[in-house]
Amino acid sequence: MPPVHRYRLTIAYLGTNFVGWQRQARGPTIQGTLEDVLAGLNGGPVKTLAAGRTDAGVHAAAQVAHADLDISIPGANLTKVLNDRLPDAIRILEAKPVPTTFHAIAHAASKRYVYRAHFDGDAHPPWVIARSAGIRPPDDAAVLDDLVARLPGRRGWRAFTVPEPTTRTTVRTVLAADLEVGTRSLRFEISGEGFLRYQVRRIVGGLMQVSWGHHAPEWFVACLDDPPADPQLHTAPARGLTLEDVTYRDA
Repeated sequence: MPPVHRYRLTIAYLGTNFVGWQRQARGPTIQGTLEDVLAGLNGGPVKTLAAGRTDAGVHAAAQVAHADLDISIPGANLTKVLNDRLPDAIRILEAKPVPTTFHAIAHAASKRYVYRAHFDGDAHPPWVIARSAGIRPPDDAAVLDDLVARLPGRRGWRAFTVPEPTTRTTVRTVLAADLEVGTRSLRFEISGEGFLRYQVRRIVGGLMQVSWGHHAPEWFVACLDDPPADPQLHTAPARGLTLEDVTYRDA
């Protein structure tokens, strides 16, 4: 059997015109686009595995995936060839050979997401709009400080996700969270060992619901600690969310 050559890919993409990372039949995906290009280079099918499955419209500044190729090629050359063939919305930041024991999912130690939003319509540069959601400004941003401070820790996040058959548990550990609110925009940063589908966007949506006076802060605390059957959490728009980076135990 010929040797397998495994590569670790660091990928940036604008998810606006894609239906998510994971290959599927209902529209273009990051994984599908990347695998098609890799297959043309490899001379046969290539499967990629990424650290996280970003949803439709969500972006990445440094997603990490691994791919096994039948050919051996220097990392810098692979980076160039892939970027020559991929659409501008997907860029390979780095491709490097790694041992076949490296696993983009199993070896990930933490992920960091940033949610960006602007308040005053579209009076921003287009490169800001591309990764920022237009939302109503908070009426009371100060009330959010205590809620954001409660986010770190290990708990069940049932209220902040949509159940999936493959999800064995909703327990996740949040390592850190921070919210900065300016006069024209906000920036919410959160890091954790792993995240559920919609989790970050529903945290942001819930915070905004409190800031707009739709719910009391105690409602958000209850969603964290003793969630109601139907929490009615708002899911913030996808275009504001970016997977900023993934850290690994060997890094």
